[in-house]
Amino acid sequence: MDKKTRNIEFDLLYLALLTKKEIKPLSRWERKLGPIEIEALKSMGLKTRPIKRYLESGRIFEELILSGNEELIDIYANAFMGKRMADSRKTGLLEGKLFGYPACCVRSFVSHGYLPNGLSTDDQQILFHWACPDCQVTPKLLLRYRSAYEEARRIQVGYSLKKLKNRQVAGIIPVIGLASCILVIGCEHKSAKHKSTTPSDEPDIHCIAVQNDSDNDYLKDEWEDPFGLDPSNPDTDADGVLDGVQLAKRLWGQIQNPPEWIRIDDHWLRGLYTCSKCGQTVNMGFVEITNTGKRVPSVRVDYLALHYMEHGSLAYKGKEDISGIVDALQLDSILSR
Repeated sequence: MDKKTRNIEFDLLYLALLTKKEIKPLSRWERKLGPIEIEALKSMGLKTRPIKRYLESGRIFEELILSGNEELIDIYANAFMGKRMADSRKTGLLEGKLFGYPACCVRSFVSHGYLPNGLSTDDQQILFHWACPDCQVTPKLLLRYRSAYEEARRIQVGYSLKKLKNRQVAGIIPVIGLASCILVIGCEHKSAKHKSTTPSDEPDIHCIAVQNDSDNDYLKDEWEDPFGLDPSNPDTDADGVLDGVQLAKRLWGQIQNPPEWIRIDDHWLRGLYTCSKCGQTVNMGFVEITNTGKRVPSVRVDYLALHYMEHGSLAYKGKEDISGIVDALQLDSILSR
């Protein structure tokens, strides 16, 4: 491998090796690549093609397809170029076939989602599909994946042994739209149904200022009184934590561990947003929060917003020109008995 190949990020190198070796006949990368990365893929004998598709919101989403086989790229392009992304069995089966996943695993995932499969966390993490229970194909395929993984590590001398928490995966999971495994296979996201470590009690780089905030505690003045807070005092209870930061983390914690009368549904979309503060990638979808004991509309909270709330900010911003603020009053009303 030449110097250009060694300099690309590990996740892309690993995916490219799997594709070059035809372990994955065709792969998908869901982040923009520069000329250096494109040239590195070309030096490995891989062909690439950008594919533009439409999200449910109407936003254009561009993905990069790579393969050593031009015909496979043509098949993918003919099926999906300019089309709206849809959660369908037909789509999942076609992509699973093109990406080289075991047919039994694709059928199982499309029909049943994440069934227990007995694989270790380390083994499942390096795969790009969710193995079905008692799969006879995946154990053999794992040997080839592991070989490519170790080769990628050897090429990039000094690559740490950290988990692939932020790897972009060309998996069927973001398309099918089922509850997260990953972290997705694309990005590690702590969805409403997946517990996470307790966030720090101190504000960090994620805290974004909001309008109409006299005491600069990251909370709108008009929201303070309903929560029993003082709009002229940034730390009403004098516990050392700003009011807005404390509220954001409290609401986040309630979503992570909802009471029995709250139903939380994951809605995954194909595509990723990138946190403008830390660079973590987060699925473009949202959670839908419903209070089963109230006749009130459910509320939607973007996964990107959840990422920011975990760090103490009701406002959020992605590098893809997306920003917003969680309506604390509406969310609290839904979460309350």
